Amino acid sequence: MNLDNYAPVSERIAAFWKDNPDGRITTRLLVDDGTRVLFKAEVYRNAEDAYPMAEGYAEEIRGSSNVNRTSAVENCETSSIGRCLANWRYQASAERPSREEMSKVEHFEQAFGATAKPTSKPTTMSPRSAAEPPSEKQLRLLRALGSTQTPATKKEASDLIEVLKSVQPRDAEEPF
Repeated sequence: MNLDNYAPVSERIAAFWKDNPDGRITTRLLVDDGTRVLFKAEVYRNAEDAYPMAEGYAEEIRGSSNVNRTSAVENCETSSIGRCLANWRYQASAERPSREEMSKVEHFEQAFGATAKPTSKPTTMSPRSAAEPPSEKQLRLLRALGSTQTPATKKEASDLIEVLKSVQPRDAEEPF
């Protein structure tokens, strides 16, 4: 994996402000229970807009990485902004995940001897279906894959499942 193929969140934010000088980025801490941190970010084309152009969520587990030992809240807030901007149109690279997200995947691969490998073919779903809450089947699969995240939509759940499947440890049995 070449992290140079992925844009950092700071580039996404710069592109947003360039295109939307009167815009607004908001974040809200949803959970901080001492272990888990969850943020929601919203972006608005204009500061006075009533509805956001996009939203994004991020979750971090305190102590799960070097940065999360000291800065889980800040890391989580930044990740939620990056996901939110990518959900609208600010990927800032050919790849949707941010450099920070892919750095986590790389860390996982190094720590657990995992290799990224292609998984099933991409899923196709209608825009309406993609925006629905994740199904129970998706949530069970995410738990089986070791995820502690709770995606907001079926699309987010599908994307997370694909990432988790792609970094399964070598010689690991499928959890389903």
